[in-house]
Amino acid sequence: MERKKAGDFPPEVMKLFDGYVHGALSRRDFLERAGKYALGGLSAAAMLESLQPNFAWAQQVRADDKRIKAGYADYASPGGSGAMRGYLAQPANARGKLPAVLVIHENRGLNPYIEDVARRLALANFVALAPDALTPLGGYPGDEDQARALFASQDAKVRGEDLYNGALFLIGFITAGLTQATGEVLPKFGDFPILSRLWEAMEAPEATPAKARGRVSAAPTRRRQQLLALIIAAKPQAIADRVLKELNRGATALHGQGMYTHQEREVLMVAVTVTEIAQLKSLVHAEDPNAFVIVTPAKEILGRGFQPLEA
Repeated sequence: MERKKAGDFPPEVMKLFDGYVHGALSRRDFLERAGKYALGGLSAAAMLESLQPNFAWAQQVRADDKRIKAGYADYASPGGSGAMRGYLAQPANARGKLPAVLVIHENRGLNPYIEDVARRLALANFVALAPDALTPLGGYPGDEDQARALFASQDAKVRGEDLYNGALFLIGFITAGLTQATGEVLPKFGDFPILSRLWEAMEAPEATPAKARGRVSAAPTRRRQQLLALIIAAKPQAIADRVLKELNRGATALHGQGMYTHQEREVLMVAVTVTEIAQLKSLVHAEDPNAFVIVTPAKEILGRGFQPLEA
């Protein structure tokens, strides 16, 4: 069968098909409205069949391509459906820090085209995760019409939590085991609640957004979330030296005593930002795998390297 292009159909039919694909029109509505544009012996039903996706034609990267590693990954979704699944793809010989992309499908679930998009990103040296929002309902059913119906039956708020937790899983996956991990979160835009949630989780507000030309600015000035780490380890001096050298942060030793062993210990107190905590944990583990590290959010840290100390 010859593969038709969008230009082979009247523009009005393409608009109707877009409405059908995204749930604004039923199949019956599409057929009735598209019928008046039928031409050249091509009925409305034939046009709809021709416009349906052919995943084999669209595939660019095979699932067994040796240049990538791809497969399904399960992750927890607290506050959402509890357990979720996504398609995870990465370069076969991935090393060090790699950029990551969360691939969000439309209203048909994790179909073969979305999986292929994830593989294309892996081939471009990204780590890509494509969550399947239909996981709680058994996953993508293999039929686009069934997938649309399943998607429409879901609670949008729960689905949002599931996708948000997919983003957190991806962040954890790409930063696990790194000795250095820094990053920024995209600006907060109202039309993208997942990015907004990530922004709020990773950043702390600097000040109330200022109004500009009668409207609230979409990207207020923000600072990285500040954290306080308490480290109980057998080699506090070695850890403190690395904190000073590698993180360019100060470390304060507090005298402590283990109430079970009655051994005296030095407890290190280190103030860091959220983008430095992965490196801190990594260097502590390298010096003392049996160390205890307690990390708590700090409402405000004032002084050199953080916010200025003002009266």
